[in-house]
Amino acid sequence: MAFGVSGSKTNQISRTKTYSADTTFMLNNAGKKVDGTTHGAQKEVSEEFYVTDSDAFSNQVVEGAHGTNLVTNCTQNEVNQDYAKFTVSRTVLPDDSSYSS
Repeated sequence: MAFGVSGSKTNQISRTKTYSADTTFMLNNAGKKVDGTTHGAQKEVSEEFYVTDSDAFSNQVVEGAHGTNLVTNCTQNEVNQDYAKFTVSRTVLPDDSSYSS
């Protein structure tokens, strides 16, 4: 059993990895699913960090970006009685070297 975030970056709180694929189904004449195929596999990685005084939230989402490891979401979260946090989400495609890790 592991405790904490492995290989964590400075002020990192959490990391979530979600693997998914699109699914296409073949239906019979009654509309019942009888077979399926997955395609478009990808991994979504979300990392949450505390914002320190020396850090400034920066929007890492860039329109028109391309490649196999794309930032898809940046969120800044400020609430009473807690430190400011930010989350960065990335979509990683199977051809990227970090896909399996």
